[in-house]
Amino acid sequence: MTNPSFRNTFYTHDNLYILSGLDSESVDLIYLDPPFNSKRMYSAPTGSKAAGASFKDVWTWNDVDENHLDSLDDHPPLLRFIANAGEIQGKPMMAYLTFMAQRIVEMHRILKETGSLYLHCDPTASHYLKIMLDIIFGKNSCRNEILWCYTGPGSPNMRQFNRKSDTIFWYSKGKSWTFNKDAIRLPYKDGKPHAGGFTEKDGSRLDPEKHTEGKVPENWWTDIAVVVRSKHENTGYPTQKPLKLLHRIIKASSNEGEIVLDPFCGCATTCVAAHQLGRRWIGIDIETQAVKMLVERLSGDAGVFNDFIATEQVPKRER
Repeated sequence: MTNPSFRNTFYTHDNLYILSGLDSESVDLIYLDPPFNSKRMYSAPTGSKAAGASFKDVWTWNDVDENHLDSLDDHPPLLRFIANAGEIQGKPMMAYLTFMAQRIVEMHRILKETGSLYLHCDPTASHYLKIMLDIIFGKNSCRNEILWCYTGPGSPNMRQFNRKSDTIFWYSKGKSWTFNKDAIRLPYKDGKPHAGGFTEKDGSRLDPEKHTEGKVPENWWTDIAVVVRSKHENTGYPTQKPLKLLHRIIKASSNEGEIVLDPFCGCATTCVAAHQLGRRWIGIDIETQAVKMLVERLSGDAGVFNDFIATEQVPKRER
């Protein structure tokens, strides 16, 4: 049960310190859209709602908190994997994976046994991140590898297929997890089920009337456009994700009143989506600019702006 005194909270601090201070098994759903190790610098354009927001996605060992390296001591296979990846890809990848491992270990701890984690990434490090998730959560805990596919222009000098997809790994912590399939059904093409119909497990025909509300989406999502196409939603934040994407994830893997956490909150899309859907939320971002964007988006998108607290204070978990 959610603590009735829980306040929606936005922390402006290094998320490793916030995560390490949260109580174990206290969160129902985690969505993270972390840096991808793209070796790029990102900044919002002047004049946009997110003007002033920026972050680097270039990694060195200086980005690793050595004070928290002991948190990985209980995971020898994880340490070996990171070392091997470093031999293949070099020290920047090793630093990036260590940075991510420190945080994912904490995320696994704070998830409830019925909780889920969705990690959003791209091909730069997706294969390494999946192995890391397999080690921390267990290889049988991967529920889906989701491809979010979208369209857009490519370079005129391209020598490869246009890269217009992201990967979202969904992992459950325990053997029982939330999946509200009826909350995320999509209308059938032409308004009716596919020609083959539906069958029960025993092979008998299933009454199509039971599924008049539509189908459960496949693990490839082509019906969600990037934010840049929405003048109303686009804040100018360089890696902003659409509300529709977060709506699907939150509806599928949490229930009203439960707690959703985004440790790389950016322009607060997860917080806004969770608020709109009647969930409690925790957002974390190291940029203080994020609080201003959250207030503006909550007042505009979710219709409220005073039902949360913003703080730099690190929480202290029960020992």
